[in-house]
Amino acid sequence: MKIPFILLIFISLISCSSVNRHNKAYHTPISKKDVLLDIDFVYKKLTKLHPHLYDYISEEDFKYQFDSLKSTINSSLTKDELYFKLSPLIASIKQGHTILRPTNLKLTKNEVKHYKKYGASPLSKFKFEVFDEKLYLVENNSSDSSIRIGSEIISIDNISVHKIKEKYRKTYSSDGYNETLFDKKFAFQIPYYLYKEKGITDSVKLKYTFNDTVYTKVLKKEITTNKSSKDEGKKVKKHFKKNQKSNVLTFDETDSCIAILKVTNFSHNSYFSIFQKIDSVNSDHLIIDLRYNPGGRLDYSAKLFSYLIDSTYNYIDKEELTSRISHLKRISLNEKPVFKLIYYNVLSPLIILKNTILITKIKKVGDQFFITPPSNATVDPNKKV
Repeated sequence: MKIPFILLIFISLISCSSVNRHNKAYHTPISKKDVLLDIDFVYKKLTKLHPHLYDYISEEDFKYQFDSLKSTINSSLTKDELYFKLSPLIASIKQGHTILRPTNLKLTKNEVKHYKKYGASPLSKFKFEVFDEKLYLVENNSSDSSIRIGSEIISIDNISVHKIKEKYRKTYSSDGYNETLFDKKFAFQIPYYLYKEKGITDSVKLKYTFNDTVYTKVLKKEITTNKSSKDEGKKVKKHFKKNQKSNVLTFDETDSCIAILKVTNFSHNSYFSIFQKIDSVNSDHLIIDLRYNPGGRLDYSAKLFSYLIDSTYNYIDKEELTSRISHLKRISLNEKPVFKLIYYNVLSPLIILKNTILITKIKKVGDQFFITPPSNATVDPNKKV
């Protein structure tokens, strides 16, 4: 029993050291030389590994943006300062899954316990939406009912909502020229943006207006419970299991022929029991609500699609790479945390085998490389799960 105990202590010490080392590096400015190297690194990776980098921006404009950014670097920068300079360039590609993520502070074990109990932010009990460029409260799950649904949020901790939106709007992109993502993401990410501006806080000052009257309220963290409030006064009846939290099926009692399926994400979804229920009540109309669905895994969205078609359908196009071995370049053990180093070392034979098999599936067609056949390429309605 002594060896596991010693190992546990060793892992605990490594974890604490890792948190301290990460947080120290977070606050340490990056030298001008290293900032320029980082910018070059990002440019090189994108131009070498992204197969459709110039779908929405010309090669000349993309290179010009990077050269212009480098010309403005005159001193060292913090990680956040570099993020706000570099992320708009990534966003200019206009491909939502190509994004630069900011570095954040890591939490100690005591901090993790605290936030599990009280939540990450005093704003976590509220939900917001943007209408006509303004931020409104649409759901209040806190114990303070005085903040009315429909209130317009003017500022948070003396930072105007407009200023926060202008700052973070530049850091991410939707796909192509789509504009619907931005307001939805901003409203959802408000607690995180506040954290980036103010750090971890147990209270925030909210300034808002309702019926032309301006109010100021200090919000404090509340103990988080797992009990969900009962919906009252709704003319719907819910049919879902605990393991089906991402799928919520309802029937309007005024017209039971209409089924409404809300899919909150595509992660570990199962639809068999849902459509079995729809068939059992003879519903002949189905509304699928994908609002606020952030996405997820392609195969889980394909599962839903299999219930909506009556013949085999080509669900996705070919998976394209920039070279036969470009997928290997994402694997790098340089400066990885100790647990990732252990992970790669222990599983290295499996990782090597997986990538070797993948290489055999990559075919060159003209000047392009494709994975043939692509995963989840076709959806068969006869294989519903």
